[in-house]
Amino acid sequence: MSRTMHILHRYKYENRGYNTMAEHMSILNTKGDVWWAKFGSGISKEKTDLLKNQIRSGIDTFVILLTTAPSDRRLFYIGKLKDIFFFSSPSRPKETDKIPKYYRTEEYQTWFNFSSLEEADETILDAYSLAKKPDRDLRESLRGQSSLMFIAERDGILYTDTISDDISDLETLPEGSKKRISVNAYERNPVARKRCIEHYGAKCQVCGFDFEKVYGERGKEYIEVHHIKPLSEIGETYQVDPINDLIPVCSNCHRMIHRDKNNVLSIDDLKEILKTNFHKNKIDWPFDLP
Repeated sequence: MSRTMHILHRYKYENRGYNTMAEHMSILNTKGDVWWAKFGSGISKEKTDLLKNQIRSGIDTFVILLTTAPSDRRLFYIGKLKDIFFFSSPSRPKETDKIPKYYRTEEYQTWFNFSSLEEADETILDAYSLAKKPDRDLRESLRGQSSLMFIAERDGILYTDTISDDISDLETLPEGSKKRISVNAYERNPVARKRCIEHYGAKCQVCGFDFEKVYGERGKEYIEVHHIKPLSEIGETYQVDPINDLIPVCSNCHRMIHRDKNNVLSIDDLKEILKTNFHKNKIDWPFDLP
């Protein structure tokens, strides 16, 4: 089965003295959406039409934006595509008030129209692979010089992260509806994930494991997020509550929860298993159990 197509795009932190992301975010916050030009050669009409058809079919389609800050720290953002334009010759959208001023009057072949832009972290790459080379590590591919790569959702237990149309609603966020890929995957929301971790902290709520304490800087802010209600049981659009529907868990506990698809464990069930076996086997666990 085909996989949903997305884009990973490198951009310059500054353009002509302007902070690229700040200029786009300013317009987005006042106008509700913003145009972003693809410098250099444009995207082919074939690929543009594919992305446009995804958007029109109601499939959330994204551009992961990557740049390097002056501190040499890599910055990631994820933008939800409202539309994408392809011009056979360089041109520009009619909504000039939604185009950052540093573009001046210049024209380009490809323009992205974003309805949202959110900062992300490098773990967002775990949900994607190169569209034509799904077995190749996406991080390794970043070492190349290409400014734009087509990526797709990974098969299996990793699902795409998505952004809500309206991220101002703190209580509930649209999680998405059932899609047909190699498994019954559901669209996940990085905004909801972020709020879940802000509430609970980036440590496992089953065993207390803290990646940063064990792995240092490499493990900072790393944690998986578990949907308390199994996604495979949800067959229609629903509202996800980042605090009550999601919970941070380590990779081991997450796998144990889902190991038997016919008997998916609750958080409390797995906690009891841990406590029983820690006591039985006299395990001196270095983390406090939540």
